[in-house]
Amino acid sequence: MRKIYWIFSFLIISSFFHTDFVMADWPSFRNNNLNNGVISLSEKPLVNDSPESFQTDGLIWSTPVIDELGFVYVGSADRYFYKLDENLNPVWRYEIDDSFDALIDSAALISRGLVIVPGGDGYLHALDKMTGNLKWKFKAAEATEEQVESGILVNSFEGNVTKGPNGLIYAGSDNGSMYALDHDGEKVWSFQTDMMIWSSPVFDPKGGWMAFGSLDGNLYLLDPDTGYLLDKKPLGEIKASPVYDPNQNLMFVGNSAGAMLALSVNDLKLKQEWVFETENEIYSSASYYDGKIYFGSADGYFYALNYNGKLDWKYPVNHAISSSPVVIRDMMVIFGAANGKLYALNLQGRKIWSYQTTENLHKANLDSSPAIAADGNIYVGSYNGNVYSLPVNYCSKVSSDSMCNFDMFSEKYSKQQKLLSLENEDGQLVEFLDSIGLSEPLKIKLVAFDDKGDYVSEAAINRMDLEVSISPEIDFTYYVSSDKQYIYIYPEKFWDENKEYAIVLKGNYYYKEDLFYDRLKWIFLPVFYESLSFRTDTSKKSEFDQLGSGFGVKNLSLYSPKSINTLVAAAVDAQRYLAKFENEGKSERLKLYPASENDGYYEPLDSSIREIDFDVEFKGNSFVATAYDQVLSGMGGLIPVSKAIVTGDVVDGEIENGTFFAISSCIDLKGNNDSYNFPLNLTNDACHLDLSFSLTLFLGFEAVNI
Repeated sequence: MRKIYWIFSFLIISSFFHTDFVMADWPSFRNNNLNNGVISLSEKPLVNDSPESFQTDGLIWSTPVIDELGFVYVGSADRYFYKLDENLNPVWRYEIDDSFDALIDSAALISRGLVIVPGGDGYLHALDKMTGNLKWKFKAAEATEEQVESGILVNSFEGNVTKGPNGLIYAGSDNGSMYALDHDGEKVWSFQTDMMIWSSPVFDPKGGWMAFGSLDGNLYLLDPDTGYLLDKKPLGEIKASPVYDPNQNLMFVGNSAGAMLALSVNDLKLKQEWVFETENEIYSSASYYDGKIYFGSADGYFYALNYNGKLDWKYPVNHAISSSPVVIRDMMVIFGAANGKLYALNLQGRKIWSYQTTENLHKANLDSSPAIAADGNIYVGSYNGNVYSLPVNYCSKVSSDSMCNFDMFSEKYSKQQKLLSLENEDGQLVEFLDSIGLSEPLKIKLVAFDDKGDYVSEAAINRMDLEVSISPEIDFTYYVSSDKQYIYIYPEKFWDENKEYAIVLKGNYYYKEDLFYDRLKWIFLPVFYESLSFRTDTSKKSEFDQLGSGFGVKNLSLYSPKSINTLVAAAVDAQRYLAKFENEGKSERLKLYPASENDGYYEPLDSSIREIDFDVEFKGNSFVATAYDQVLSGMGGLIPVSKAIVTGDVVDGEIENGTFFAISSCIDLKGNNDSYNFPLNLTNDACHLDLSFSLTLFLGFEAVNI
């Protein structure tokens, strides 16, 4: 237990809307059913605790929720839901049903002694808050088992669970339905949209309406008691949750096209008041406080707008922001970013501090939204599977901690580095790599600056004029990532062992705007001419025979394209595979079987449609596996893959440096009863728009001997 507790200030209640009252705990995704993400704390906090962390075995996307005693509840892509004490010691854990691609990537609801957990298995699980025992389950039944198996419809609950002013429980599903339940788990009503619902509903505090977005491009206004459709407004694909200020009768919501929109509700009809454009997707749900709206964008900026839709300030993080912010009244706004940093800005847009949660920049994303306990402790989840806690004043009090930073401009890349640099396994940019595996691909990143010396997150490699040469000469293949920010170089078979290579890259680049202008920019572009180098490892004896029945593959994590993190990152991370090296005649094969995993034991699931079959070659302990016309699964949906490459090294019966590269058609992504249609700005980031119109996925994975 903490030795010192705060006496927090008496909460400010808006003039007459009782639902704006901010409770001492954090019971749901945005803390209340206005979704404003606001809390009050003492102006002079006294906490002296240090940062803590708790490791799960899968990506954490969901926002932690906190009860009135300070216990923390959070789900993971490892299929477990955890109760932790305030120091992040585990109290209990609950495992959801082990079905295809099941995970927990959304926030639970604490209400009436229950914790209601949204599961990727297609159930809401109501658990006893004290014991973690199951009280009831509710199944989303719109998709049949056959539809889920074939990938055309998904029952997963990816929308956060919320309680309305009428006391009902609300949750959106990937099958396109919004459900309303009572506290006994009985369905009161459901309402069907045409695509997945990731948006948490927001409510009129008087009970007259509720509103939420869908990936079908509409914002819906329903009667919360009956589910009757009052109005809907086409606003573009919506993943974020709307927030409502009843004093001004304004609702704010961002869309995948990068627009923040304001709407009013009059006579139970939606009216758009204004729109503010950013340069990339808005997954972050907005907060409002004292006449300003706060939110992040995948364009790498954090924004504050006035209620008239005019920019008040923006702060450059230079990494995508999917985390939804929390505002501490009269003090600061807090949010996470894809670089693994937690940020605290004052309400005028100046950085107070940032805290680097991990030194390894790969899989460091804080796309989870922070939750703040009454004693001022911040809780947030990471792609690396950790839950972190950080006292809100820690960096201010322990400024000597190297993980804390106070420099306003520390987020910028160094102007001194090359336009193109190699990326090491920790996500750091270097000119030289020492001792890479004989089948390991090279990851080369573009980092560009404008005429003012500012980093440009939307810089893109023009792959049509790219020239790559390597000496000594060796046969190789290179790919430009779909977001045009990475070059991946593979040896045709293997690199020669214990040899230093020099790479020369010539080409040009441009700053992405939109589909039309970007195509016109492929002449008279700024150029690069860079040289980089790397050294290969020494070949070791293959330990193929030690693999026995196979190995387990888990924690597939997306390196690129970053632009579709919000679509596939949690889904592929949740998927487990059983992999086997097999001999068929004179050739070796690698087969990946979708599998369930329990305490390190992997068992293949009965799904031949999702098996992936590779041709394999070994050189020492390094291998390269290639497959064509296969299917990668994620969150019930199917990604048809025209070519896939898996590489790695067999070390002590396990696989190290595992990578998975795949090429898919952007127009062929399956899921939810139809092919998925990227919004235009995401198409520009996620697809090659020349003759191939393709998507390239580059992932890392962890493999364990079983």
